[in-house]
Amino acid sequence: MDRHIAALVLNSGSREVHSAEAFSTRENPGAVRYGVKITYHDTSRIYVYVVQTLPAGRDFTQGVDFDVPAAV
Repeated sequence: MDRHIAALVLNSGSREVHSAEAFSTRENPGAVRYGVKITYHDTSRIYVYVVQTLPAGRDFTQGVDFDVPAAV
């Protein structure tokens, strides 16, 4: 999921975006397994954390926080 978000940001056409790093592709994963760090040319950064994903037809109230399924 986070790789898709990073690709959307990088392919948005914004000239302000310098890079987007998907957390799931890190060699040494940190405390947050899924997310995106977006870095801008002015060196500012935004961190987007993927807390929960839901497949079609599943209600949000049935999910568990920080539970990212293998397939969505």
